[in-house]
Amino acid sequence: MVERYASIVRGQIYGHAHGEFFNLYKGTDRKAMNVAYISSSMTTYTYLTPSFRKFEVDAKTMIPKNYF
Repeated sequence: MVERYASIVRGQIYGHAHGEFFNLYKGTDRKAMNVAYISSSMTTYTYLTPSFRKFEVDAKTMIPKNYF
């Protein structure tokens, strides 16, 4: 589904993972076509710091350019 709608879905953003991760999706041609950003949660637990992400996207293409 990610490959089929790659021209529409420019990136995937998920949260509440208790860690910082990303998944790189490859198409049937084995080339990178999409990325999923998985961020920590805002929940405070003992010894874990809550976090958030700020994303910068290109205004014309809506492709993520950077995240902080």
